[in-house]
Amino acid sequence: GFTLVKTGGDGQDTLINSAFAAPLQVNLSETGGSGLPGAAITFTPPSNGASASITSNPATTDASGNANATPTANGTSGSYTVTASGSGGTPSASFGLTNDKANTTTALDAQPNPSVWGQAVTLTATVTSNVGLTPAGTVVFTLDATNITLNLNTNGIAAYVTDTLAIGMHAVAVTYGGDAGLNGSSTTLSGGVVVAGIAPAITSANQATFTVGAAGSFTLTATGDP
Repeated sequence: GFTLVKTGGDGQDTLINSAFAAPLQVNLSETGGSGLPGAAITFTPPSNGASASITSNPATTDASGNANATPTANGTSGSYTVTASGSGGTPSASFGLTNDKANTTTALDAQPNPSVWGQAVTLTATVTSNVGLTPAGTVVFTLDATNITLNLNTNGIAAYVTDTLAIGMHAVAVTYGGDAGLNGSSTTLSGGVVVAGIAPAITSANQATFTVGAAGSFTLTATGDP
């Protein structure tokens, strides 16, 4: 008979979309005997969910019966098992691996800021990850006490436009809740969104002739919200 034992690489974890630090290693030998060279060892990860891609697979045992393959985590977090096995009834060996969620950073911008009353203001949230994976899902803008939920686009960006902000300072924050492979993150806009009033201005006036001591009137039109 044959014996297949794992000799390294079990119990590892790494960030999604990243290579594991150590290869998966096994040794194939005759039961109670020496290692078997030239045998093909196949490493089989899960076909869906949290999993890994395996390079040099199947691997061929060396002169001492050792074989190894390097796993790279996919984009889904979670724990799973990779099974190493040979052909012809060779026993199998199992490796427990874990893909860890990666961190994200959320940035928030407002333009124009400051603005004037009645002017459209665009709030833009940009979410990035530390593994080069574009975040998906939704963000929640909190504008004063109101929550606005928007989907991220394919670049990890969401924008909200409003022209109804009252004069004054408005607190703004945004929160990303994360997805299958990424942790959430949040931020606030330093100083908030500032909306200024419009300085009063006379836009039109009609001409009128007045007689001293007599009543009279004329029309003056002005704009502004100081």
